[in-house]
Amino acid sequence: MFRALKILQLVHTLDPSVGGVAAAVLALSRGLARRGHKLDVVVLDEPDVVAAVADRGPEVNITVHALGSGLTSYRYSCTLWPWLRCLAALRRLIDSLLRFSPRHARSLV
Repeated sequence: MFRALKILQLVHTLDPSVGGVAAAVLALSRGLARRGHKLDVVVLDEPDVVAAVADRGPEVNITVHALGSGLTSYRYSCTLWPWLRCLAALRRLIDSLLRFSPRHARSLV
């Protein structure tokens, strides 16, 4: 029995001028999405960079979250940790709803 997975990928940039990482992440994401999986990609890019990449090809079931440019050469982002914590809290809420009311909570997943 096939069960679609929800996959979260984190990468510092999807800017194609940086090199092969962006191309590899997009190719992997497209391949997994074609197989029915739900992909979320978190990048430390500005939304306009992500929009330019999205125009290059069709994205099927891939959501890209642009959190804004990171600082320094390490691309530190003060928005990444709060975003991940919010996602984890939402996941815990959905899991608890599934435990207490599985029939009604399935629509949230």
